[in-house]
Amino acid sequence: MSDYDVIVMSDYDVIVIGGGPAGLAAATAARGDGSRSVLVIERDQKLGGILNQCIHNGFGLITFNEELTGPEYAARYEKVALEAGVEFLLDTMVLDLSADRVVTCVSEDRGMQRVSAGAVVLAMSGRGERSTSLGSGRRASTLRAPPSAWLTSRASCRDARS
Repeated sequence: MSDYDVIVMSDYDVIVIGGGPAGLAAATAARGDGSRSVLVIERDQKLGGILNQCIHNGFGLITFNEELTGPEYAARYEKVALEAGVEFLLDTMVLDLSADRVVTCVSEDRGMQRVSAGAVVLAMSGRGERSTSLGSGRRASTLRAPPSAWLTSRASCRDARS
């Protein structure tokens, strides 16, 4: 394979960009709501986002009825998502999201890939960072999902299946 080959992967019902708490919640909710195939694309080497820096207690009381640290909460949500059948691409940077829901991403291990979906949930950069543009000059910061992304995900999943 040359440096410029692009791997085209199969379609997914839902692609979630961002593997932090909002992304994990959205992906798990999508699977629970009947989506057959859900993919989370995360730029870091592990899931959890900002939670991995929050060593204090206070997470998980509502979702898991247990007080957890940020890293414990992230690990628990990752386990729930894996058990639900969610797939992950880690250490993968999203370069573009087209209007027809094709995500172009790149990683050192897999090179450049294009993945398409019936619905895309943007759930990235809750760290308060300035987000970059995603294709067509749209600002990611105006499109990213709030912590309640799973609500958006459920509506998008229903639309994608109709």
